[in-house]
Amino acid sequence: MSSAPYPSAAEIAEALHLLRTALLGPPAATLAPAAPAPRRITLDQAAALVHRSKRTLEKYRRHRRHPLPWPTVEGGGGHAAQWDWDVIRPWLETVFRCQLPADYPS
Repeated sequence: MSSAPYPSAAEIAEALHLLRTALLGPPAATLAPAAPAPRRITLDQAAALVHRSKRTLEKYRRHRRHPLPWPTVEGGGGHAAQWDWDVIRPWLETVFRCQLPADYPS
């Protein structure tokens, strides 16, 4: 009876690595980091950051010089409208003359 030679541990490890890469893609360490999702805030949250009321910010929807930017996600049906932090932050800084952090303070 002839016995076939068994593969070495190194050969098995290499075969498993190739199979894992083929099925799952490259390891996470070699992938580029994902960009963070944009932080969205409501008008009430934005108003709190500049120490104003939500109603004060709502009045800027029809303002001629500095109109409130359009929301990223429209509200309605009991849900508040949402703005991307990167969109509303420069507007808040311009209108209310304040410095706000580049990242939304969570």
